[in-house]
Amino acid sequence: MGFGSKDEWCGSIVKYSMFLSNFIIFIGGIVLVAISVYTLYDKSFIKELLGTNLFTGAVYILIVAGILLSLLSFLGCAGAVKEVKCMLLTYFIILFIIFIVMLVGGILCYVFRQRVQTTMQQEMLRTISYIVVESRATMTGGSTGLAESFPAAVVKRSTERNNRAI
Repeated sequence: MGFGSKDEWCGSIVKYSMFLSNFIIFIGGIVLVAISVYTLYDKSFIKELLGTNLFTGAVYILIVAGILLSLLSFLGCAGAVKEVKCMLLTYFIILFIIFIVMLVGGILCYVFRQRVQTTMQQEMLRTISYIVVESRATMTGGSTGLAESFPAAVVKRSTERNNRAI
């Protein structure tokens, strides 16, 4: 009638929906890079928030991930709009590789979850002990017996509750 066949109309919807979704992902990748670069620039914020510089490596990983995400979504956008088969094939191959890497990462996280939990508990105990020592140094009077036993009790109860849930 003037609108073309159903196949053309459906292809057009798929084409523009793929473009729109990849464009949103492209913007997200740029935002991820911007936030990561800011976090890297303001290292004191991360150190103050987490109490350690060990997570700086994660910021570098986020920068690389944001750049790769932006490049991948650009391939998807350009491939969808221009309908270039080579770009679309590259896009889907990289997407498949990312899916496999994420699957392996999820399996590794599940396998090493106990080690991560133990490491986090040790770090929490160390940090809480440091806070107790600092607060004891600034206290002018009163009993510190409660302050010494409270952090360990909180961590132990939390650990027991989490272990029952698993």
